[in-house]
Amino acid sequence: MSSYETEKENLKKIAQYLEKEKVSYKWEDLSFYSGEKWPAIKTTYIYKDTKHTHKDYGFDLLIGNSEDWFEMKCLVLKTDQLTKDLRYDIYEWCLSLNFELWETTFSAFFEQIFVESDMPLNISYEDFKYELQALKKGIDLFIELVIQKACELSDTAGKLDVKKLKKRK
Repeated sequence: MSSYETEKENLKKIAQYLEKEKVSYKWEDLSFYSGEKWPAIKTTYIYKDTKHTHKDYGFDLLIGNSEDWFEMKCLVLKTDQLTKDLRYDIYEWCLSLNFELWETTFSAFFEQIFVESDMPLNISYEDFKYELQALKKGIDLFIELVIQKACELSDTAGKLDVKKLKKRK
């Protein structure tokens, strides 16, 4: 199992890649149920809706390290205020998008929907850019579906509850 220091050192590579892409970020320690703390990088993905609301939306994006993998998780929707039927529709869209999109996964966790991407520790800068673009495409497609289905979209920036995340063993 990795130590805090090892995982932070591993994440410095991703921080350098984000800087090359001119993406601002901050370091954040994640607290888990066990009381352990682990390093992560937190940034905000900005979605610019040019078709419907003509607004910009910010979505929390968390990047962590688990053993031999980097994990990017973007909180795109909190489902606690949605009707049961709409929540099921959204889960169905997520499953469909999981099948249709490469390099991107949709997940639900504690009334939150995430778009995720995993990368090996030895990822090159070029491959990181590809993974980041794939994640952005997944986020954009999901948001487009949410807007089309008349579900109100709202920012998740600053709303990711890192205390509800747990470490993968």
